[in-house]
Amino acid sequence: MSVPVGRLLRAGIAEFVIGTRSRRLQADIAFGALVAADLAEAMTLYGLVADIRVPDDDLVRQLALVEGGPMASVVADQRENRLVPVEIRVLSVGYADARGIHYLLPPRPPLSLAEIRACTDDEVRAFATAAAQPGYLRHVVGAAEVPMADLVAAHLAQAQRALQATHPTWARDAVRYLIQLLRDDYERLSQVLDAVRDALPTSW
Repeated sequence: MSVPVGRLLRAGIAEFVIGTRSRRLQADIAFGALVAADLAEAMTLYGLVADIRVPDDDLVRQLALVEGGPMASVVADQRENRLVPVEIRVLSVGYADARGIHYLLPPRPPLSLAEIRACTDDEVRAFATAAAQPGYLRHVVGAAEVPMADLVAAHLAQAQRALQATHPTWARDAVRYLIQLLRDDYERLSQVLDAVRDALPTSW
């Protein structure tokens, strides 16, 4: 069963930002994860978690200056009940409608306060294998101001865990696609391959 991650703060066609509670970071969401938003007209938007930020506020600034550090109960309360949400940046990588799954930017963004959920393993398998090649990764390669190599590696590692039983060579095939995509950019390709080696087991 999919798990709600948070609600939309702001959005464009290419990316959107979710607000969530701190506790979600410990259990429900991680860098590189595939998330989804169910839109009107039976459309589902898919994205990859590209950044997670914990904004400060005036109370946090004051607590940081407490001599000896704030009490554990105060820290726990701040993490659980703080009014400033954790912000999660998500890159749009595709959408699904009545015709199937498309590795294209969505025709419209989700609306404010739309619920964003973590994809189940079944959804990850369906999305990642909807075409012969994982063409949605081109959105990550072309995104601005993201740690592209680490994001690709984190996503491949998480997706491969969901696909291991049914598509054991999926990550290897995805890397081949990335090599083709970045064949004219040796520096970025080297960064991707180095990150993938660190993120995936040697058996991939």
